[in-house]
Amino acid sequence: MAIKRMSEATIRKRGRFPNMAANIFYRGGVQYLVIAGGGGGGASHVGGVNGIGSGGAGGYRTNVVGETSGGNSSPESSRDIVVGSTFTISVGGGGSRGAQGSGTNGSNSTFDDITSTGGGRGGWVWGPGSNGGSGGAGSPHGNGGSGIPGQGTDGAGQNTGGGSFASGSSGGAGTSSAITGTAITRARGGRKNNTDGSNPNSGDGGSGYTGGGGGYNGASGIVILQYPEGASLTIGPGLTYNTSDIGNGLKQTTFTAGTDTVTVG
Repeated sequence: MAIKRMSEATIRKRGRFPNMAANIFYRGGVQYLVIAGGGGGGASHVGGVNGIGSGGAGGYRTNVVGETSGGNSSPESSRDIVVGSTFTISVGGGGSRGAQGSGTNGSNSTFDDITSTGGGRGGWVWGPGSNGGSGGAGSPHGNGGSGIPGQGTDGAGQNTGGGSFASGSSGGAGTSSAITGTAITRARGGRKNNTDGSNPNSGDGGSGYTGGGGGYNGASGIVILQYPEGASLTIGPGLTYNTSDIGNGLKQTTFTAGTDTVTVG
């Protein structure tokens, strides 16, 4: 991919990395997938009441050409990568399960100014599901939470967390991406009495659980960047990651935990 040169003022006007230290950039050079942590599932009280909600999927954002972003929306805009720029990567953790009550929301994942919002927690006997990237499921006495357009969907009624692609009667559907070279479906809504949320870095919502048992934690999120092999990333120690050459003049870095800064060289 050719390296283009423009004046600093021109690139600032484009709104790309305004705090950059250089004026060399790769036009449209980064494809990303940013998924937040899924919401935790709720649980019924001791003695068992069939009235809990599963967690919603973590928010799902991508600009990969030909793929689908959250809520069955179009991929986001192409993005340049500027040599000398510094940005923050954060990988959101999954929300905690409810032992006898509601779970907690998942945590956000970020790539620079791209933020995917954590999935909404599942409600329990008397409570609604929470809003989030995708909404958590409600209970017999509470509605499902709302999802964010472009990131996910609303939680449905009892037991059904919103998925990043669609809501459903038995866990909302996740969204497939082949950014790694293999199509993988991530960010599914949680389902009742299942093991949803147990797959790390999927952004799945955690299952709710009836019969007096605890629900499942939401799954952690993930951030994947694909960029020209001529660029290099200096990555802070607070991030867990793996970088590989994937051919066709491209590298890919997958972040699976942590928060820190990244500088482009």
